[in-house]
Amino acid sequence: MAKQCSRFRWLGFATACVFVVTACAASVAAHPTVSASRPAPTSGATEVRTTVPTATLPPSAGPTIGPTATVPPTIVPSATVAFPTATVAVVTTPSPVEPVPTSVRERGSAGNQSGSTVSLRFAHLWLTDAQHGWLTGVSCQQPLTPPRRAGAAPPPQPLCQGVIEGTNDGGQIWHEAYRGEVQVGQIQFVGFQAGWAIGEKGATCPDLSCPNVLLQTTDRGAHWTEAYTTRLTDPTVAFTSPTAGWLLGQSCGGNLPTGCVGHLLATTDGGQTWHEVTLPERSPALAFAHPTAADGWLAVSHDRASAAHLLVTHDGGRTWRTLPEPAGNLGFAQTLFFRTPSDGWLLAAGQPAAGSQQKQVYQTTDGGVSWTKRAASAAWGQAGSKDQGIPTGGYVGPMLFTTDQDGWIASPRGSLLHSTDAGQTWQPATISSNSFSDVSFASPSVGWALSGEGPGLWATGDGGKSWRELREPLAP
Repeated sequence: MAKQCSRFRWLGFATACVFVVTACAASVAAHPTVSASRPAPTSGATEVRTTVPTATLPPSAGPTIGPTATVPPTIVPSATVAFPTATVAVVTTPSPVEPVPTSVRERGSAGNQSGSTVSLRFAHLWLTDAQHGWLTGVSCQQPLTPPRRAGAAPPPQPLCQGVIEGTNDGGQIWHEAYRGEVQVGQIQFVGFQAGWAIGEKGATCPDLSCPNVLLQTTDRGAHWTEAYTTRLTDPTVAFTSPTAGWLLGQSCGGNLPTGCVGHLLATTDGGQTWHEVTLPERSPALAFAHPTAADGWLAVSHDRASAAHLLVTHDGGRTWRTLPEPAGNLGFAQTLFFRTPSDGWLLAAGQPAAGSQQKQVYQTTDGGVSWTKRAASAAWGQAGSKDQGIPTGGYVGPMLFTTDQDGWIASPRGSLLHSTDAGQTWQPATISSNSFSDVSFASPSVGWALSGEGPGLWATGDGGKSWRELREPLAP
């Protein structure tokens, strides 16, 4: 089953954490926020190819990445995850119906020594502060073969490995922190010390569903170990402290009447062990928000044709309350983001097609009890319908708000969208790239954005008024 997932990125941090998870399709067919059997990257994933010797990072005044890192005090605001008081948002976006092209920069030719081409595709990022950031992706080596003749054997499959790259100087120098079987997708840190990344282990599996593995670091990214393995698909994690977190995934197939069922797991030991949280119903999960250790929201829908609704907890998942959701049947893809236990936003979308997707943005100030529509794109099939605050072009991607007014949406096949009025109007950022897969802010002024087109990695230090291109890691 193809799958795709995605801190301020999908993880929004301000005093809450939110994530969204892709709803599973009922049938199994042969992308990761966080997807199965995926040599190909997420829609809009950045692909880079270069050579970078494993560099020893120079000393810096702040925390560093590597075994000899200086350890500063862990930055974990109370009831918050890393961002000077920010929230974590999680979103699940189903893979678009059509393939989404991504830019590719390659090394290697028929005459090179290795006899292969190497590509490095990045799809997710995490920004801790202006100097310290992380990229995750997949590096693939494709053997060069002569043109295939009729009846000849198919070319060999590329050898792909998951990669985590870190920087401690604002992107000038990158350090490869992990390379291995886990094809890493979503990544999250709480402060500088504790971090997690999750993705499929293995390139192909007999049942088209490789196990998903949670990687963990406790030494600022110097070493990554396999902490937990799950057969749930499209998993997304949200940690509110170095020890406490939730994992949302799906089980699909068999005799399930809805095709897929969402499962919520919880940990109190940093991800070493997990137990399932009892939910009031068995339904596919569309989106998930976990702003504090006590507060959580889960958007669910019985099927794609029925209206979605919210399951809300304020006691860490012991009890749940069902609330109506404002988006009606617009439930193909949804993203939830909460800055605080009261203030949140919902981005809902319909079926994607030809680089466009109908979208609606809602805001709540009472924890999801009531919602106000802030923006809506043109309704498909309705004559005279026009965009009202948000464009139809581009797909739904990660959403975050850095203040109660400033919001960002990374749109695959579309622009990096910015709102300065709490989500009522959205305008493209001044960046000469398109098709954004992720966005992360460490503060209202300092942020990064990742594009599937070259140049792919961008940074702002003034809240998005201006953006500059950053140097990306290169493929070996």
